[in-house]
Amino acid sequence: MTRSNFIQFSIVVLIILLIYLTYNYINKSGKDSNILEKTESNKLVEKKISKNEETLDKNVISELTYKSLDDNGNIYEINSDSGTIQENDKSTLLLKNVKAKILVYDHGTVYIFSDNALYNKISLDTHFYENVNLTYKDHNIKSDDLFFKVFR
Repeated sequence: MTRSNFIQFSIVVLIILLIYLTYNYINKSGKDSNILEKTESNKLVEKKISKNEETLDKNVISELTYKSLDDNGNIYEINSDSGTIQENDKSTLLLKNVKAKILVYDHGTVYIFSDNALYNKISLDTHFYENVNLTYKDHNIKSDDLFFKVFR
């Protein structure tokens, strides 16, 4: 093997190594994962889960987003800083620092903010509680409890 062949071979190996390391770095550093799933009522729900903080409790999910679209074109999106899976009911999440947005087709957008919420990821029913603030157009409603029930 001549010296020029050795240098060319070394450069090719270096390029392949850099591509491999870059690919692994990009895949491991991706902090968000999106999951699309259909609920029992055939509604499309998008879950966005960010893994920004490691916790000792494996039931805690940070920066959680659920997005649902119904057959009428209405969109329900709920975001929270963290969510904890309930031990007694695995389909219910306890959410902290909650922001919800309901886009009602041809009627506008409803915004809901609360300190906490219980969210059922199967039925999409949500119980907002503690410092609940609902805003719709020019209306602003403050409450301690708000129950959001999805009718099918």
